[in-house]
Amino acid sequence: MFSSNTADLPRSKSEKERQEIIRMGSHLSSEYNNPCLKEQQLSYNCLSDMNYDRNKCGDFFQNYRNCRDFWVRADRRRKGIKPEMPWPEDREEIKKEYMAGNRKS
Repeated sequence: MFSSNTADLPRSKSEKERQEIIRMGSHLSSEYNNPCLKEQQLSYNCLSDMNYDRNKCGDFFQNYRNCRDFWVRADRRRKGIKPEMPWPEDREEIKKEYMAGNRKS
């Protein structure tokens, strides 16, 4: 869940920017807290479009679960990497490393 520890916040250029990050971090659907925001929104949109028939949105739900499984990584916690959820600016590099590792197998 959301940590109130501001030491885990991304590096900022100014105190004003840091306060904005704190404000954004307090919102549960913030990009900092949820790297699967797009997938989550697509699931919500499907539910709305399909008159809240969950059976018709299974693919969207599975895509969201796959995204969460990828980003909510227990290995970061075990290794003591803080924050446990990578910052948005670091995620593209993490995805590239993951894809490169999967191509070798």
